Amino acid sequence: MQTLLFGSLNTVIDVESLQRRAFNIAFSTLGLRWHWQANTYERLSKIAGERHRVAWFAEHHEGIRVTCGLADKICWHKELALTQLLERNHVRTRPGVLRLLHEATDADVETVLQAGGSADEQAILMYARNTLEIFNTLKIQHDEHLHQASALKPQPVRHGTHDQEPRSTVTISLNQQALAHNANFSYAVRCCALSHYKYGPAHQKRRQSLISHLGEPDNPARHLSGLNILQKGIASLRSLSSLDAKETLRQAEPVQSGGFRV
Repeated sequence: MQTLLFGSLNTVIDVESLQRRAFNIAFSTLGLRWHWQANTYERLSKIAGERHRVAWFAEHHEGIRVTCGLADKICWHKELALTQLLERNHVRTRPGVLRLLHEATDADVETVLQAGGSADEQAILMYARNTLEIFNTLKIQHDEHLHQASALKPQPVRHGTHDQEPRSTVTISLNQQALAHNANFSYAVRCCALSHYKYGPAHQKRRQSLISHLGEPDNPARHLSGLNILQKGIASLRSLSSLDAKETLRQAEPVQSGGFRV
């Protein structure tokens, strides 16, 4: 494995939880007896646009129609509440993220974070910049177009590799299958070979593992399906490398039959 790619800011920080808490604070500030639970917010997140989410919830759950002015007021108070939460240092990384990033740094593996360009994500990136400095590269996506990557620190030195060679990349992304069924948050971890340092359309997709999170010694993760990469409930850099068929073959031990023990 040459590159570890986190496919969204939400895979590193619980962005949706911060947004949901900010909305609930805004509702309370405006005297509205609304409260969004986690499963409610997951369903509403499928609706594009925060004002449309507020309007849909008000009509279908509260039986009222909100004016554009009230929707704008709710969203303004939500942005204010989000800023206050960030100023109080309510940014927390998901279990196992920092541990895995430190393992990648020690092993000279490139780390990349691909984030969205929304105002909320930009604010979280600013307040969490000290935490996110461990990433080699940050990629910002605006309106479904991936912008030029910005290097957060010097790229690690690699010996015997060329930029034109396909790069073995393990990608950590949201498990869309779980989200579609309103299940708890979980990761889809995949290995792909990507060419020319471009994290766009991948080719040569290899293996996949679905896990609840990356795991900590006091908070073990659960294996959901696919290849089991967890060791005592922890997804380590070494275990993630098992998703790479070439890496597995390279580290395999010969057996008497002439094959490989994988």
